[in-house]
Amino acid sequence: MVEDNKEYIQKKMPISKFRDRIATKFSLILTAAELFELTYNLELSGEDIVDMLIVQEQKSMTEREMAPKFYSQLKQFIIRYRRNFKSDTHEVGHLQEIWGKIEANSSETRCFILPVILDKIVKELGYSDTKILLNELKNMGVIIHDKNKNQKRKIIFSKNETNQREEVLGQSGYAEKGDYTYCITFEGNIFEDAF
Repeated sequence: MVEDNKEYIQKKMPISKFRDRIATKFSLILTAAELFELTYNLELSGEDIVDMLIVQEQKSMTEREMAPKFYSQLKQFIIRYRRNFKSDTHEVGHLQEIWGKIEANSSETRCFILPVILDKIVKELGYSDTKILLNELKNMGVIIHDKNKNQKRKIIFSKNETNQREEVLGQSGYAEKGDYTYCITFEGNIFEDAF
């Protein structure tokens, strides 16, 4: 049943390098639904389940292919809203919302972005799934992260910025070890290259 379902699903799916692996997963779901139908004499409409899974996969494929475009848009977004990021040469004004921290030198720019902020940026730029984009950026080798995570701890807020931290993250107090961020790297100093 699993092999027959896999073959059937592969014919319905768009061609991609992940098609075989995804068709295997989907065939397991379809087979489970069919076995459930046989066992309990209920109809689950396996065809609708497969169609729904394929539509979701097509969305995911589009976003995987969009990662390089998102990466470029994110760079422009960070340059445009630099005032919201702390750096060695720039403190965020007390009326500005703190989005993260930037460390830049001539060879590399590291942008430590708070997760809630990255979610907002992803939506503002017109994408729907932050997790897929992050996985693809990780595959591109542009994310620095702690072991077994997609995130990296970084001290963003100082002890006297606990109010700003609570406003942005909804968490009170000072995080001694730092807050989790997404550290996305760009080649060169993106602010020098921008002008």
